[in-house]
Amino acid sequence: MPKTGSGSQKAKVKTQGLYDRIADVHNLSMKLNGYRASVAKYLRSLDLTINADSLVLDVFAPVRDDWVRGDDGYLRGRRD
Repeated sequence: MPKTGSGSQKAKVKTQGLYDRIADVHNLSMKLNGYRASVAKYLRSLDLTINADSLVLDVFAPVRDDWVRGDDGYLRGRRD
């Protein structure tokens, strides 16, 4: 009879499966709303060398509240 993994290994596999499903749904939603095509069009406009072996990472970074308020001088080396 094959040995089964420990409880933590089973939990890790279960959790990883959940993350994989979330990523699949996210990818499908990006495809359906046209975001993927929009990013592809933008990348083509940049004249970059991107081929089938390239990995493109789109990172969303929300605007920082301190930048909006104008009190981000500590990031720019200013002493206010």
